[in-house]
Amino acid sequence: LSIALVVDVSGSCTQWFSLWQSLANELVEEVENITRIEVVYHHHVHCFTDTWNRGDGEIELECNQSGGTCHKEALAEVETLDVDAIIQFTDNETYWPETFPEQDCITVRCPYSRELCPFGVNVDATIQ
Repeated sequence: LSIALVVDVSGSCTQWFSLWQSLANELVEEVENITRIEVVYHHHVHCFTDTWNRGDGEIELECNQSGGTCHKEALAEVETLDVDAIIQFTDNETYWPETFPEQDCITVRCPYSRELCPFGVNVDATIQ
């Protein structure tokens, strides 16, 4: 199983990076058939993509970005990747593309987020 993990690194999300990193590592611990994660970092543009493979140890998110938020370039990048599903970490204060990805998608909203992703399933992250 391969997943695109779309990580919003805009300034409004920086306080949630440690929570998101914990959630990403919980995911790979609990879902043993995940073999690869393509981590797509973005703010108002696609910043870069990093690959995590099972056996690489813990996922360490690169969280030194900032800026506004737009998911258009990030999701266009996902379309170029061979992935089975998408998980997004965001506050949803963003611009969405006109067409949505075909893969199943779960959007993990930061605590206190008021916006929803217009496709897939929205879930709320909770502070532990």
